[in-house]
Amino acid sequence: MCIRDRKRTGSIKITDESNKRHTLLQKEEDKWFVCQSTSRKFLANKSRVLNLIENLEKLKLEAVISTKPEEHFKYGVSTANCVLVKIDERTPEILIGKTGPDAQSFYARFKGKDDVYLARGFAKYILTRRDDFYRDRVIAKIQMDDVKSFKISDDKKVYSVEKSSAAWIFKGPKPKNFDDILSRILNINGFGFADDEKFTEKITIEIKTKDGRTHIWYLGEKKQTFYLAKRPDREDIFKITTATGDKITEFLEEYGKANLK
Repeated sequence: MCIRDRKRTGSIKITDESNKRHTLLQKEEDKWFVCQSTSRKFLANKSRVLNLIENLEKLKLEAVISTKPEEHFKYGVSTANCVLVKIDERTPEILIGKTGPDAQSFYARFKGKDDVYLARGFAKYILTRRDDFYRDRVIAKIQMDDVKSFKISDDKKVYSVEKSSAAWIFKGPKPKNFDDILSRILNINGFGFADDEKFTEKITIEIKTKDGRTHIWYLGEKKQTFYLAKRPDREDIFKITTATGDKITEFLEEYGKANLK
C-alpha cells in the first residue's frame, strides 16, 4: 500500500511526531543515504533500507474504524501524535497511529482524508528507529587471504609487513598478537557515530590487497568510553571500542620502528 514499485522507490521519509525524530533516506544510483540536511548525508546500510521497504510493502488497510476527524487523536493518527511515512512524491503520505486491538494491528489514515483504518502487515516499532540505525558502520571489511601488505604508523613510529605467496615476511620475530591485530584491522565496524566531534588523525592504517587497491582508515583520539575513527572517503566519524583502539595503539608502541618520513 505504501510502496507500489520497489525498484523505482527513491526516497523514504519517516517523521515520528511523538518523539520528534526525523529520518530521510534517499537513493542515488544504486546506493542509499541517510540525509540529515541538504548538505549532510551519510552512506546507508543498503540491506537495512531494503528490509524497511519490504516491510512497508506488506502494509494492508482493512476495515474503516472511524470517519470522524475529532477521533483522529484517539487513534493516534492526528498530525500531533502519529508517525508519518512518505514514499517518493508520487504516493500519498500515510499516518500510522496507535496499536490496534491485537499486537499485530494498528490504526492508519491517509493525510488529508478523514477515514481511519485498522491496518496490519508489519511491526509498527520499525518506524520509530533512529536514523543512525540505517547508517553503514563498516570501516574495513577485507578477507585475510586478499591482503598483500599492511602498515600502521603515526608521527613517531611505523610498523609494516608484506606477504609473499601465502606467508608473511617478518623483519624479526612474529609479534605475539599479530593475528589478533590484523583481524581487528581488517574487519572493523563502528558501534556508533560522533559526527560533531573534531577529528584529529593519530594513527594511519594502510592495507594493500591483491587486486591492487589500497584501503586506508584512521584511528583518532581516545575519549572516555571509545576511540574515534574515520575513513578518508566518508564524512562519518565512527566510534570504536576502547579495547580495539588500545590494542592498536599498544601494538604500534611495542613493535613500531622510528618513522623517518
